[in-house]
Amino acid sequence: MNFLDVENRRAIIDRRALADRIGGLRASKKLNGEAAAILRGALEYGRAEIAKRLTEAPGNGRAAAQATAFLHDQLVRLAYDFVTERVLERPHDRITWDAPIHSVDDVLALPFAPRVLNVKPSRFGPLRRLFEFYEWCDANDVSMYGGGQFELGIGRVQIQELASLFHADMPNDVAPPAFNAPEIPQGVQEPPLPPPQAFGTKP
Repeated sequence: MNFLDVENRRAIIDRRALADRIGGLRASKKLNGEAAAILRGALEYGRAEIAKRLTEAPGNGRAAAQATAFLHDQLVRLAYDFVTERVLERPHDRITWDAPIHSVDDVLALPFAPRVLNVKPSRFGPLRRLFEFYEWCDANDVSMYGGGQFELGIGRVQIQELASLFHADMPNDVAPPAFNAPEIPQGVQEPPLPPPQAFGTKP
């Protein structure tokens, strides 16, 4: 969402000033509570400012909604930065990427070297680019876990076969469609399922 239309954004929330306040907190058992108090205060202050604007212009509900979205966006960013920089031990080991990964070049452009990556084959385009990614991950000791994008027909079976070949021991989210139903139909084969064969000619 574009927040450029929100008027006087810093009057709602000044993210830089809040980041400085949170960054200045001393490490202690009270750290999380103190940071939460700062964020809670910023939320209340921002809500009061938005309510004031809506009182002055009661017909401008769209602007109030956009301002509220901006407030929440800034608070989430502050909370994320605090958790990854101050709370988690070795946070880089806990972070993976999904949507931005379409090639090895995308991996090399990441802000730090990953330990594990999500792979959705349909995002990679040519099969050669996908296999280059598999080869790079293997050579650089980067683990992978598979995901799907509601593939139809043979496409779903193909991502299952790729997962069984390249990262069978990871928490892949590539189950056959039947397992995504609210209630699993009768007669569906119980896991673990045998690796499917979707490429080439079956013997």
